[in-house]
Amino acid sequence: MKLIAIVNYFRRDRRGSVLVEIAMSTPIIIGMVMGGFELARFSLVHQKMNRVASVMGDLITRSERLNEGDFINAFQAVPFISDPFALGNDGVVILTYVEGAEDGGNDVLWQRLGAGALSAASEVGMVGSIGTLPNGRALAPGEGVVVAEVFYEFTPLLFDDVIEPRRVRHTAMLRPRYGALSTIEP
Repeated sequence: MKLIAIVNYFRRDRRGSVLVEIAMSTPIIIGMVMGGFELARFSLVHQKMNRVASVMGDLITRSERLNEGDFINAFQAVPFISDPFALGNDGVVILTYVEGAEDGGNDVLWQRLGAGALSAASEVGMVGSIGTLPNGRALAPGEGVVVAEVFYEFTPLLFDDVIEPRRVRHTAMLRPRYGALSTIEP
């Protein structure tokens, strides 16, 4: 009889039921918060790398003539634009000048890499090759564009065992403002 009374006592007592619900829902809530944090970081990386590509293309196309110092100065601006995501070993900026050829193709005339040490190949092409512009765009003979590509290796902070690192790539394509930038002065 005492055993039945003890069981009935615990069955009627609801004081600990909230703790059980909290204990069961807390891991789910923590997982959702952590997942939201990583999603926000991933979105911010995309926004920052898109801005880096746009600003780098803009900085180069503002020049009337280019020299190596212009590239050094432009690459030194990247940490300020990409903050808090330093490119370092996780990213690289590739600037490429493509000009329309007489045969109807696109020629890659120069290319500069900087602001990071990530090993990445330009999807536009290498110097001296036929350039492949985004959306298969063909340039008119003599028309030129600067293509700024940014590559960044995104590694999650919290779920690095669950989510694999992803390479983020953003491209900006801009025309020079003051004429062709087909040559680089020493």
